[in-house]
Amino acid sequence: MVKNKLSKKLGRVGAGLLSALLIAGTYSIKTVYADDNKATTVEKENTLPVIEVSQQDLNPLDTIKSLVIQERAAFDGTYDLTNISIEKSVADIEGFNRSVTGIQTVTVKVTLASTGDIEAQKTLGYSFIQKAVVNVVNSTAPVIRLKNSSVVVNNGDTFNASSYISYINDDSGILPVLTVEGTVDMNTDGDYPVTYTVVDTAGNKSTATMTVSVRTPQEVVDARIAAEEQRQREEAERAAAEEAARAQQATNTARAATSTFDPSKYDSSLYAGGIAAALSLVGTPYQWGGTTPAGFDCSGLVQYCYGLSARTTYAQQALGTHQYDVWNAPAGALYFYGSDSAPYHVGIALGNGTMVHAATYGTGVTVQDISGYLPSYYVVPGQ
Repeated sequence: MVKNKLSKKLGRVGAGLLSALLIAGTYSIKTVYADDNKATTVEKENTLPVIEVSQQDLNPLDTIKSLVIQERAAFDGTYDLTNISIEKSVADIEGFNRSVTGIQTVTVKVTLASTGDIEAQKTLGYSFIQKAVVNVVNSTAPVIRLKNSSVVVNNGDTFNASSYISYINDDSGILPVLTVEGTVDMNTDGDYPVTYTVVDTAGNKSTATMTVSVRTPQEVVDARIAAEEQRQREEAERAAAEEAARAQQATNTARAATSTFDPSKYDSSLYAGGIAAALSLVGTPYQWGGTTPAGFDCSGLVQYCYGLSARTTYAQQALGTHQYDVWNAPAGALYFYGSDSAPYHVGIALGNGTMVHAATYGTGVTVQDISGYLPSYYVVPGQ
């Protein structure tokens, strides 16, 4: 009786080994019974099971063992999972390398262990060998870190998205594909989201988002405000000057109606020398306080050409009676700008609404029509 049981057990071991070695494709299984000489042939088709294992699996060998045993039980009805302790069963796996992703064909030698039931244990005192296809995958997404979650950039500058990446890492050793999405208008203040996405060869991906705040620098804002304030001041000054000019013109017109200038007493020869001298100096540089051909200011030119002792516009306006019909000023008269008591500029009339004067640093001594720069009054020296 003992001999029959032992023979029966060995017969089952032989059948298990044979089926393991021929698991791929179409094969024949011959079951050998210990108590007779009968043999039965069974035709079946099967392909190697594909077992997917993550590189991040803490116990990949246990995963392979468990799946191989379950696959075996599903394929071969002589294996009853209710009688098998997968945890206690032992598997020797050859050809597996968890550090290499992709397809690997491995050989699994399994020694089954029972759940502890004595009768069940009688059917599990053997091992089997099976080949299996293992697909090692990397299920961990790549890592992308940004230097900041938000950044402030100056309006008008350029924005380089890659300069804000701290690092990108992937356990596979292959640099993942990086894409950056988002629109940043560097000419318009505002907050703009930018999304960075990295995808590895297995399709795992990670994202990181940064807010780009476009701001106009405070010094630029201050400069713009100052420029606008300056523009408003200049506009106000211009308007005030125009109003003053209109008022002065009205005054001059009223005064011209009662002008005391007597043309019959005017002797042009008295002023011809001064006019000729002034015209000969056209092009001489303007020089504040200048009284020589090296450079003149307005009153210095008048003093030099007429040989006067009066040096300033204040002193020169007192050389004659103030007349206000400025368009009728005779050649040789002195045009003044400003109030009667405090003029700030003087020129020599040439007649017909023109004058020669030391104007500015940009023009020096020049001839100019008074229509663009209307005098306030004039004086005929000596009258």
